Amino acid sequence: MRFAIGLRYPTGAANGMDDPTSNAPRDDQLLDLNFVPAWARQPPKDRPWRDEREEDEPKDARPAAGAPRGRAEEGETYGRRPPQRLRHDRHPRPTRPPEPLRIPHSGTRCPLRERAAAPSERIELDIAFLPERRSLGAVVHRIKATHRAYPLLQLAELFLSKPDFHLVRIEVVEPPPGGEGAPRPPLLHSCTVCGALHVQPDAALRHVVERHIDEFFEAREAGEEPPSGAFACVAQCPRTGRLIGPPNHHSFEEALAQAHAEAEPDTPLADYRARLVTSRDPALIDQWRQAYAHRKVYLRRDRPGDGPLGWTRMRQALESELATSRISATRRAMLDAAALRNVDDPFLRARLREAWSREQKFPLTMMNALRPALRHMGLHFFKPDAHQTFVTVVAPSPIAPDRAVPAIRDALHFLESHPGAGMDALLAGVLGPRINDEAARAEVSGHLRWLVEKGHVIEFFDGSLAVPRPRAEVSIADRGRPRGSVERPPRGSGRNPRESPPV
Repeated sequence: MRFAIGLRYPTGAANGMDDPTSNAPRDDQLLDLNFVPAWARQPPKDRPWRDEREEDEPKDARPAAGAPRGRAEEGETYGRRPPQRLRHDRHPRPTRPPEPLRIPHSGTRCPLRERAAAPSERIELDIAFLPERRSLGAVVHRIKATHRAYPLLQLAELFLSKPDFHLVRIEVVEPPPGGEGAPRPPLLHSCTVCGALHVQPDAALRHVVERHIDEFFEAREAGEEPPSGAFACVAQCPRTGRLIGPPNHHSFEEALAQAHAEAEPDTPLADYRARLVTSRDPALIDQWRQAYAHRKVYLRRDRPGDGPLGWTRMRQALESELATSRISATRRAMLDAAALRNVDDPFLRARLREAWSREQKFPLTMMNALRPALRHMGLHFFKPDAHQTFVTVVAPSPIAPDRAVPAIRDALHFLESHPGAGMDALLAGVLGPRINDEAARAEVSGHLRWLVEKGHVIEFFDGSLAVPRPRAEVSIADRGRPRGSVERPPRGSGRNPRESPPV
């Protein structure tokens, strides 16, 4: 089950206690950590199954309940299939378009697109989901402020609920070491501009060339006079209708390569050339003249003194010199939400989809990443049963009720016999007929808050209370320790973990 988490602090105190978050920093990522199902947080809707056609259809057009179903009047089709048209009423079959003009091929190709794509190497990846550092700090601050225990499973689902709350680590699994002739392990190729990841270096180079031209060149208008030659026809892109130019003009091959790379880059250039549409309309020829006069030329940003370049020379400079400087080879990459949106490698997208599907079923990698991170930030883990793991700011520390004052002793005995009771039930069980006495309620609430802060009583995320078991295992890291021992707090806490404070 997934849970909807509110991104806000509660404005009032919970369960009669003081609000511990009054000094918390204002941050839009500070979380309420209220694990309530999403369907319970939505307002009820009036007839969610209502058919939208009921509002658009007039009431008088529908037959009354129980009315006899007679023959529909002329032009009325309610409740009946429309009459099928006869064959002679159908629209005539469109005529075959005229055969396009075959333009001779001069041999100019787009080298990067025409290069045959190498098959993907058999590469094994280790994909893990990690918490984002800023969101992790907000969650830890909330846990420390409330002194409540939160389930580790729901915390992991919280970080997976939004793309900005987690990162994705992709690492190449190195094969076992072989002899001298063993092949080298493959690498991942990352774009240093946007963080996009690719398996093949040619795909990474193509990504930089097509997506990041503005990083290297400044586009300007040529500002020339329109061509004054005699042109009988003009070619158009079959998909976008873009005017490419007359076949007898010197810029035709360059314009054809540019139109092919921008409109249908996955189609062979010869096939794209064969499907060009030609027109002898003088208006279109004049339109192409004006477009050619205002075509784009490119100036290198690192060499402002060089002259403008056409599209073909610009692409050649990108592929042979500039784009390779924006590609780095690595075995491990960390991707955030923006970089994940830029991943267009089919192999990586398939592996990411599989890893995300596994993580949605059970967030194993996120839970494994949260355990050392939360422990490093001073939090403790404990298991109230054999199924769930909870995280809290203070390690549970059992206390003997006989060592406590009467008010605390009564509260501990009540929670031992009523585990999971809330604050109202505790006050009613301890005070009895004095439940309406404000002074007595404040005294019991103060004792309970002290017990929670010292770990003698566990307050869970939903407000339920329980006393720790005498030999409960406090931390996941204590599995190899003697039974009954607790995890040592981080340095600087100033408290002996085996010493119980006096009551």
